[in-house]
Amino acid sequence: MNSRVLHPADQICTILRRIYDGDMTTLTGGNLSMRDEEGVVWVSPTGIDKSALTREDIVRIMPDGSIEGKHRPTSEYRIHWQILMRRPDLKAILHAHPPALVTMSATHEVPKTKMLYQTYAAVGLPELAEYGFPGTLKLVECVTAAFDKGCKAAILKNHGVFLGSNIDLYDAFINFEQLDFHARIELFSGILGEGKEPEQQEMEKFQKELKTRMEKGVFQSFFPHDHYGTRELELRRELKEFARRACRKRLFTGGFGTISAKISEDEFLISPLKKDNAFLAEEDFVLIRKGECEEGKHPDMFAEHHRDIYRKHPDIGSIIMAAPVYASAYAMTDREYEVGVIPESYGVLRDCRRVPMAEINNNWARIAEESGMEHPFCILENLGVLVMGATPLMAFDKLEVAESTAMTIHMACTGHRKIKAMTEAMKKEQDEQN
Repeated sequence: MNSRVLHPADQICTILRRIYDGDMTTLTGGNLSMRDEEGVVWVSPTGIDKSALTREDIVRIMPDGSIEGKHRPTSEYRIHWQILMRRPDLKAILHAHPPALVTMSATHEVPKTKMLYQTYAAVGLPELAEYGFPGTLKLVECVTAAFDKGCKAAILKNHGVFLGSNIDLYDAFINFEQLDFHARIELFSGILGEGKEPEQQEMEKFQKELKTRMEKGVFQSFFPHDHYGTRELELRRELKEFARRACRKRLFTGGFGTISAKISEDEFLISPLKKDNAFLAEEDFVLIRKGECEEGKHPDMFAEHHRDIYRKHPDIGSIIMAAPVYASAYAMTDREYEVGVIPESYGVLRDCRRVPMAEINNNWARIAEESGMEHPFCILENLGVLVMGATPLMAFDKLEVAESTAMTIHMACTGHRKIKAMTEAMKKEQDEQN
């Protein structure tokens, strides 16, 4: 989906419905705005069901400040207006009340975004805005004061979050969803142990490397692709379905999560760079063949990492990198992940390797060497998880089991109960049976 060809009114309707369907706001909560090239600010109306908006419901604030539309604008339209007027670099503003970020607003905290690379890359360091009663000029002043500092996101004390984008509302949503996931992960990680940020030097190195890949491309050689074999077509369909399912099941966000599948020796398909996972189509996936990239496309920034694993392990047919909430909490702490909760989790995951960011930066070849069918699950510190399987179905199963097992442990922790994991004797018995 190309959001840039969607009218601002359609973007507001679509994104508000997506926020509501994702349980990130209530029926009449949250509001959006977007400034067009003529200086008109399009805003959502007040008191209307967010899941049933039509483009005729959207209100316009004209450059002279006059209001047009059949509804009254959101009661917080002055905040949107002021941010957009004072921050010419921003084109769209999103406001909502997702529970995890509301928790942080109620404790007067901001997410520690450096704990996950993808969140820091998406929103930088959020500001904390002082409290102001909704709809008042004081709240306008408090929120705009935070954005005057140059931030992309502000957590409002005892309220919710405002987030801006310099592109459009789809981009705002992608970054908002990532920030919401991050808050959930961070809150859960607090149950497991003290959260940890990567060394500043390693984070900067990681950022620099990935920025270079995004600007220059992962591969420098390209080939024209005009023939699609039956196996490739089938894998394109599978990858599309699993990427979309991962979004529905909250295993991927729209902006973070990568899936790939091997077609033949040194030939594989992988997710594209900077496209919404929830709307990927078959043609979006990128073919990599012998270190060359399908012409006219841009693969995910971790494509070389996937290729290294495929080349080392011919039995691996699919790889997924993701940051689901419960499993990724282990990427923020030093807590060891227990795979032996039940026979299914032990049988599917086998064990769990922890990979520091320094190793991701400096020694991916060793990570690839030590992966494989006997070690198909890794915690990537300050990033998320990595799973591998013989097929996309088997890799996706491992991702689901990893998240489900982490959720089981979470429920035990919050219920003040202790997991009694499988003993070594139980594991040995299962190994012998297999």
